[in-house]
Amino acid sequence: MRLPCFPYAPASQTVDDVLDRFMADVVPPLRRPERVPSMSQVVRLERTGHVSVLTIDRPDVLNALNRATWRALRDALASTTTEAPRAKVLVIRGAGERVFLAGADLSELDAVRHDPAACRDYVELVESVMSAIEQLPMPVITMVNGSAVGAGVEIMAASDIRMARAGAHIRIPAAKLGLAITALDINRLERVIGLGRTQWLLLSGETITAEDAQSWGLVHTVHPAGRTRGRRHGARRANRPQLAAEHDTHEGDHAPCDAETRRRWPRERADFMGRGRSRRGASGACRAPRTRF
Repeated sequence: MRLPCFPYAPASQTVDDVLDRFMADVVPPLRRPERVPSMSQVVRLERTGHVSVLTIDRPDVLNALNRATWRALRDALASTTTEAPRAKVLVIRGAGERVFLAGADLSELDAVRHDPAACRDYVELVESVMSAIEQLPMPVITMVNGSAVGAGVEIMAASDIRMARAGAHIRIPAAKLGLAITALDINRLERVIGLGRTQWLLLSGETITAEDAQSWGLVHTVHPAGRTRGRRHGARRANRPQLAAEHDTHEGDHAPCDAETRRRWPRERADFMGRGRSRRGASGACRAPRTRF
């Protein structure tokens, strides 16, 4: 399966610009997006060509996730595998510019945490979403367009590519709230950032910046907010071969990568998949590992 090589665009571009350029390579020019029926008004699944974009939109609670939203997420993820033709890439993002996801909706947790049966059902519901993200047959990109808290960080850890806006903040305040996260979520974090940093993030409940998260490997690229370079460049690239993932096993297209990306990509992919090494061309370009999801 081929994976796109990130960062896909210069770091001077915003997250939205990077997504626009990525979509320009895999979407025919001037094609209008088509709305895919969603299970909930707060979870929008939109399809443009080979790219599906899943947006969580609860602005009144900073995109916090209650049980209804978790169910809608689970159903939307399931629907991405039944589309014909199936999307090549799934992008997960939160609506607005303040926050990516504010974690679990605390307004309903008090009732859940004191009822063992309800607590078990809640944990199973959340894990069904995390597992669905991991098991999707296409790469999953999280676009952290604002702060990520709690479950938002766990969704990041379950995805394949994580891109953040400069100024975003990331934290898991479960310890400060007297809450716990599952062993599976801890394992996902440990797989991405290591045991020591996972312990610090969980036990301290402190906030890290997007830049810190990038140095840890939790975020692959950070892009400044409020800086644009237009969309014409992406349109000129629309006729290039697809860089989206394919199910057939073959070598990926070359894409230019800077030295930092060449250094970190093989380690990150090997940690996530437990196998595989990247192959570099003589020109300094790098390729995705030759593997399947």
